[in-house]
Amino acid sequence: MLVVDDNDDAAESLAVLLAFDGAEAKVEHDATNIVAVVSEFNPALILLDLELPVVDGFQACHQIRTLKGDGVYIAAITGWSREEDRARSLAAGFDSHLLKPISTPRLEQLCQVALARQRATYAYVNAESRLRKP
Repeated sequence: MLVVDDNDDAAESLAVLLAFDGAEAKVEHDATNIVAVVSEFNPALILLDLELPVVDGFQACHQIRTLKGDGVYIAAITGWSREEDRARSLAAGFDSHLLKPISTPRLEQLCQVALARQRATYAYVNAESRLRKP
């Protein structure tokens, strides 16, 4: 699981909650190297703050989707609560738009959904590669 938030306390708190749930969590405080981080770490779930310096959450989401397609679950984490904010996040490629702070039950649910998606993606890729072999 990857947490990207420029607020150190918020990022570390989410990482601790993920670790309590048994997940390996990595924290980044900006998204300037998001493609390299995602390529190397290969997270099932990315909790991505929308208001980041240099590369914002929308730009980062686009970069991740270009790299990974729908194989990774990306959740926008934000204080923006208007319906048009939620619509903009979903239109930008986020799977969900979550208001800070995120509850522990909701975080656990996201982990389960993200891991299921990652397993399904791997199963599909493996099946497709076996079909291509002569």
